[in-house]
Amino acid sequence: MFLQVRDLSRQRISDVIGILFPALDEEAFRTLTTYAVAGTDGQFVEREVGGGDCVDLVAMFELHARLVHDAAVRMAGRSKG
Repeated sequence: MFLQVRDLSRQRISDVIGILFPALDEEAFRTLTTYAVAGTDGQFVEREVGGGDCVDLVAMFELHARLVHDAAVRMAGRSKG
C-alpha cells in the first residue's frame, strides 16, 4: 500500500513540476522530482521514528514545498531544456 501511494505521489509531484517548470531539462527534472519525493518520505519517517506528534507535518510540508519551488526556479534558470 505504501509503495502504491508513493508512486501516485511521485507522479503528481512530477506532473506539477512539469507544468510549473517546463524549461527544466530532463536531468534537472529527474533530480528535482527525486529530491521532492525523498524529502517527503523523510518527513513521514521523522514523525514515525523520532518526533511523533511534535512533528508538525503541515508546517514541514509547507517548508519543503517552498524549498523545492526555490530550487526549481534556480535549476530552471540554469537548465539546458
